[in-house]
Amino acid sequence: MTTQPAETAPSQSPESNPIENMFSVADSMEIYSGQVSRMPEGADKKQLLCASIRGLGQTYFFGKQGQLNEMVARLEQASYPNDQELVAAAAKALYDFSQSQITPRELEHNIRHRFRDEGRESLNEILSYDIKGDELLLHLEPSYTLDTGDKFSLIRSGFIELGRRLKQDGKFKEINTIRAVSWLVAKYPRLFDMASFIHDGELDEAQKKKYGVSMDKRPIGMVHISKDAFLEKLGNYLKR
Repeated sequence: MTTQPAETAPSQSPESNPIENMFSVADSMEIYSGQVSRMPEGADKKQLLCASIRGLGQTYFFGKQGQLNEMVARLEQASYPNDQELVAAAAKALYDFSQSQITPRELEHNIRHRFRDEGRESLNEILSYDIKGDELLLHLEPSYTLDTGDKFSLIRSGFIELGRRLKQDGKFKEINTIRAVSWLVAKYPRLFDMASFIHDGELDEAQKKKYGVSMDKRPIGMVHISKDAFLEKLGNYLKR
């Protein structure tokens, strides 16, 4: 199974800084504006919003909770004439904090840790899965700090490890379909063609929400393959 066509594997990944993607001022303002608009009449909106931001320390800023608390305390101590000013100040403070307090590699590690806490099973550094009924859903976890060649190599080794588990572990007996949802599917379709996945096209906004990638602004593709076809394609690799 060839999974690294030379013409589509540049030495460095062109993906932009994931922190900038995740905590941009514009995106945070959109999120926080929605949160504030849904708060009950008479609620202390500043305190509720600050509590929400403080909670990010448990998911994205491991080891930085003290610094995050200090940043939030400054927001709490300031006055804002209206909701829009509150949201703008919070979004800018979070962006500045993310740029100064965490590196892309640290963020990737924290996100992977969070996903594992939510029940995903690891295949290797960047590939994991969870099970939904008779479907196994593959996840490509954040890997911005890896070049594209390394991503492809890890995906290939992850496919082989998954094949071994499907073949040897009885808990996968009821699995009929393997599905993958990722920006990588849209950007490098041949990677999945050569593993005989069937392309389902790019996700619309409703599908992005369903598969938990609604915050990703990139095109997201989806592919699937039957378990039997996947194991047949991997045949020789599973004999080694």
